[in-house]
Amino acid sequence: MRSSELFLASVVALSGMAMVGCGGGSNPDAAVAPDAPAMARAMVGDSAAMAMPANTACVGSGVAPTPGAPTAGSITFTALALSSFPVAMGDVEVYPGPTIGATCTGDCIMGTTDAMGQLEVTLPADGWFGYRLQAAGAGSTASVPVLGQFYPWLAASGAGGDVEVTAISASVADIIAGQLNRELNADTAAVSGSVRDCDRAEVANIRIRFFRGETEIVSGAPSDTTSPRITGLGDGAVPSANRSGLTGYLGRFAGIVPAAGGEVRIEAWGVVEEGGSPVLVGCEEVLVEPGSVTVAIVPALRGDYEAGNTCAGRM
Repeated sequence: MRSSELFLASVVALSGMAMVGCGGGSNPDAAVAPDAPAMARAMVGDSAAMAMPANTACVGSGVAPTPGAPTAGSITFTALALSSFPVAMGDVEVYPGPTIGATCTGDCIMGTTDAMGQLEVTLPADGWFGYRLQAAGAGSTASVPVLGQFYPWLAASGAGGDVEVTAISASVADIIAGQLNRELNADTAAVSGSVRDCDRAEVANIRIRFFRGETEIVSGAPSDTTSPRITGLGDGAVPSANRSGLTGYLGRFAGIVPAAGGEVRIEAWGVVEEGGSPVLVGCEEVLVEPGSVTVAIVPALRGDYEAGNTCAGRM
């Protein structure tokens, strides 16, 4: 595999969620603490002992990658479980660009993965792509529906290359939901992913917040099974919610939203210098669908959001 943007997209869900106005909530999962530790990244793996400051030089002026010439390659869909397995015979829609449509039309590529979980595609080199993977398999090889956004189609010097992306096994979805005392069902959707700095390195000590328009979806207490839960995740093989609510050194987060309501804005807040106040360092909009998991790589805050994107002008 020539390049991989593989990360564990963790699942949390519940039933009967509510939305509240901006700034509400008393649970520490939802607060942006003024005394949070500064953003950091691990030089080696996820080792805090080898931590260094995150690169924030491009925050607010980052740009989306410029798509190049059409380049052929393959996407491999691997479901993470107690042992990983390829998502065979899965129906997939692949979109050239991060935006996922309501239906697969225009430049959208529709196909079915082979026995190794692979799908051959041609996409603009070095641009972003998005995908919609329908539920596939049964029993121990069952996977849940997944939407993926902001994945890079890496193709240095115009050479084709394989990209591996993460699907979510039903067993992992159940484990994570159980740890967080929530449930994934037709009324909810999960949102998960990782936060990156200007070098595309995973970032620790980030507070994640979810919004629809100007309304924040506030995290409830861990014991409140009728409220959303939004939190940073630890760095274990099967991650659990960090007590602080901040991301670990793999930059991972997970949350749930009401399925109804359309796109969700993910905001990443962090302290750039020790002792400073948290600022917005990353922001992207993602699509959610009932009973599905949306996974997204959240890059550094950009300065080139398209018209109508609610991340624009939030620096």
